[in-house]
Amino acid sequence: MVVDAPPAAGRKQQQIAYLDRLLPHVLLHRALARSVECLLVSDVALPAPVLDLGCGDGTFARALSDAPLTVGIDLDRGILRWASRHDAHRSLVAASGVSLPFRSEAFASVVCNSTLEHIPEQQAVLEETNRVLAPLGTFILTIPSEHFLPYHLGAALGRFLRVPALARAYERWISYVAEVYHCDPPHIWEERLTQAGFLVRSWRYYFPAASTRAMDAAQYLSTPSFLTRWLLRRWIVWPGKGRYLPLARWLARLAEEGEGDEGAFLYFHCQKRERVA
Repeated sequence: MVVDAPPAAGRKQQQIAYLDRLLPHVLLHRALARSVECLLVSDVALPAPVLDLGCGDGTFARALSDAPLTVGIDLDRGILRWASRHDAHRSLVAASGVSLPFRSEAFASVVCNSTLEHIPEQQAVLEETNRVLAPLGTFILTIPSEHFLPYHLGAALGRFLRVPALARAYERWISYVAEVYHCDPPHIWEERLTQAGFLVRSWRYYFPAASTRAMDAAQYLSTPSFLTRWLLRRWIVWPGKGRYLPLARWLARLAEEGEGDEGAFLYFHCQKRERVA
């Protein structure tokens, strides 16, 4: 099921606004994917209090919302120090998703954006998420689909050259460097979500093959930024470049939602089932 969306022209302008917010803080390839994810997540109201599960450096929450989200949680204390600079959460907590340090039914909404693919124990995280979510609460989940690895530029090149071993090797490389454990089709995630106590209200694929290849190429263009981070303690040398260059408009042409029937990622809008007396 494809989520409802505003007219195409207005939606593209909305994406450009998200890119403008992301580009001063994140690498190019992340801005491409995150701008589409901001669009999708913004389609659903997120009642407070909101848990940002796997908040990372806080740049996604900062781009998504003018108001800080209630709590951001991540296992990496170092990345939470980066997140504290963005003031995108009222509080930040270092903890594992398999054992959330919150009382049951503490949150009205949970957002988990591009996180579960990095956690081997995904079912335990889903069950913990259900525990801390209030009955009928909203859960938004984005994860890579079964197309994520094959859509990458190197894998596509290997298939084009009719060297399947090269394509498979590149997929393994991406999986390794990105620490991706799960790239499953939607019916597998529906089963996991149902088992954890969620009702799937809608889902869709997003980010088509062309956008994924652009994202893959952008990773290599962003390589010098690793030196920048080491020397200057920041990813972006010139955060204000968007005021002088129409970067967001250029990038919005590369980062597409897609038609919803196929894509490198999956979006799920779920609701916690009401308890039966």
